Amino acid sequence: MARYLQKWERTQKEILDEAFEICDAVHSWSIAEMARQAGLSPSCISNLYYGQTKRPQFRTVLLVCRAVGMDLQAIKLQIKKVAA
Repeated sequence: MARYLQKWERTQKEILDEAFEICDAVHSWSIAEMARQAGLSPSCISNLYYGQTKRPQFRTVLLVCRAVGMDLQAIKLQIKKVAA
């Protein structure tokens, strides 16, 4: 079970890193603006951005990805592929 969780956490981090790269490169949003766009608190976004959240909820990852315009179907397939 621990091995499965490690793969899942690594995948989430990679997806969030990509979302924040898009945010920085395309949108140039502040943490506060990113939070507003995602419907999350600024402290939640800050914790995700700086890696302080160890196991973000799936919903949180999807909200961040949706805010920057990432393809949610592709993300779901990536997660399923790792979990399988």
